[in-house]
Amino acid sequence: MKKLGLLFGLMLVASLSFGQTKKAKIVTTAQCGMCKQTIEKAVNSLDGIETAELDVTSKKLRVKYDMSKITLDAIRQKVASVGYQADDVKANQKAYDNLPPCCQLGGHDHK
Repeated sequence: MKKLGLLFGLMLVASLSFGQTKKAKIVTTAQCGMCKQTIEKAVNSLDGIETAELDVTSKKLRVKYDMSKITLDAIRQKVASVGYQADDVKANQKAYDNLPPCCQLGGHDHK
């Protein structure tokens, strides 16, 4: 009986240390479909990301990631590095300045 309990305990510990998948939503400053492509490509290139999908209408990036490989802050930093704000993480100014006009804030307000 002790062996069975020990085996169960080891299996529980092993299962907790692998596959620590978490879901999160990050609010961005995305404006259009080009923003969607840029952000999704950047985030999906990170090790530990299972899925990253941006809803342009709500400007929310939904991510599913492995907590043992990447942090939510690192994901936000990646979004910021390509020119977009990610929650309270400010966009990299140089990357933002290099975005097409339609991807900059208010880029779709001019008609």
